[in-house]
Amino acid sequence: MKKRSDFRIIDDPTIWTAIPRKADAAFDYLYQRLIEENEKLMALAGKKECGPCDEPVRKQARPAQQMLLLLYRLDSEILNGGVTQFLWNAPFEIDDVGKAIKKLKLPDLSAHYKKVDDRLIEKMAEWVPLRQKWNEKPDWKYFQKTYPLLDLEWFDKAYLSKHRAKMIKALVAYILEHKSDFVRRKTAR
Repeated sequence: MKKRSDFRIIDDPTIWTAIPRKADAAFDYLYQRLIEENEKLMALAGKKECGPCDEPVRKQARPAQQMLLLLYRLDSEILNGGVTQFLWNAPFEIDDVGKAIKKLKLPDLSAHYKKVDDRLIEKMAEWVPLRQKWNEKPDWKYFQKTYPLLDLEWFDKAYLSKHRAKMIKALVAYILEHKSDFVRRKTAR
């Protein structure tokens, strides 16, 4: 049996003592310290020629690392172009994000996210050909057609006004509760 790689960093107490008080700042700080400054994880992303949030890297991370990667990607995509952009850019993460939201015990967000998933399934026959055309010849017009097709602006508004702050607080608490998925003790030589 092949030993699974350990993508944790060596624990540094300053990581935990320097967490900003505001949830947004804490979220960004923890992502930077635990993911972007994680040389092993970033080297794997470079080797796989993808981002740290992409499936080839994420699937090799520990459960709490995966949670952070999934929800950071969801959040950054929504802030950049909405949940429609997340669906387009991260089709392999859709189901796992739903599970992550449930794991954080966010029932209202989970119910809204399920409606997003249901809408994508309902429009799959029209969405998949646009994605296939994009794969053959990337052109933003294919992606732009998904906005009116899926009509998910309601989710973006609800996420930003009601769900984002709760999700970030729950995720930061989850990270703190599962530190051992991110850091390991320095071993004696």
